[in-house]
Amino acid sequence: MKGSEIHWADSRQYSESSNAAQSDSGAYAVAVTNAFGTNTSSNAVFWMYPYITTPFVGAVAYWDKDASFGMEAWGTASLSY
Repeated sequence: MKGSEIHWADSRQYSESSNAAQSDSGAYAVAVTNAFGTNTSSNAVFWMYPYITTPFVGAVAYWDKDASFGMEAWGTASLSY
């Protein structure tokens, strides 16, 4: 993957069983080689929707006291919540 050969992918179908991550986003193509030559597919683009990586789990606030909470999100461009 990512420019390297997958030697064990020797059938009509191949699936990756590991969990997809943000770092896996990008364009993928397949080059098939046999005795007659090589043929390369067009690109398939893999991307992920923005998601919350650390959700807000609740907070207790007291009257006239400061309160704070935090959360993290992943995505591209500007995120708002």
